[in-house]
Amino acid sequence: MDYMQIALLVLAIAGVWAVVELALTIRKARKVVDELSITANETVGQVQPIIGKVDGIMDELDPTIKQVPELLGKVGGTLDGVNSILGDVSGATGAVSNVTTGAARAATGAVNTVTSAVGRLTGKRRKGKKSVADAQLKAAPAEEKPAAAEKPAAEDKPAAEGKDYVVYTEDKPAETADSSAE
Repeated sequence: MDYMQIALLVLAIAGVWAVVELALTIRKARKVVDELSITANETVGQVQPIIGKVDGIMDELDPTIKQVPELLGKVGGTLDGVNSILGDVSGATGAVSNVTTGAARAATGAVNTVTSAVGRLTGKRRKGKKSVADAQLKAAPAEEKPAAAEKPAAEDKPAAEGKDYVVYTEDKPAETADSSAE
């Protein structure tokens, strides 16, 4: 036998072996494809009822979804109304605060005037005490001070002359029920 014939015989045997392996591979692939096809069909069968339910839910939600922009518009209008009302309440609260402050200062001015007059008549003045009304008037900004507290420069006289009598309190804080119980 010649080398050429041996090579052809080896090639023929390798060809037969390759064809057998190819046939076995195709057979296994067919089995895998069949199993895969069965699994896919089962999955599709299970998904179809779910898709039907989702379609039904979407049909029910369509009218609701169409109402969302209208509802959002109503909510925006309501919020605008609430903001307007809150602005009115804020303005009213500020006005009440200003009226209350003005009334308190007017009352303080009236008391200061009466106290001053009584002090001038009796000629008495308490020493070592601070005036609560004076402290309040000094703490207030210039535009909020009552007209009675604003005096021309000619009437301004030192406290030593006895002209500025007001309600006085002691420098130390008053005892409260909690501190006296201890």
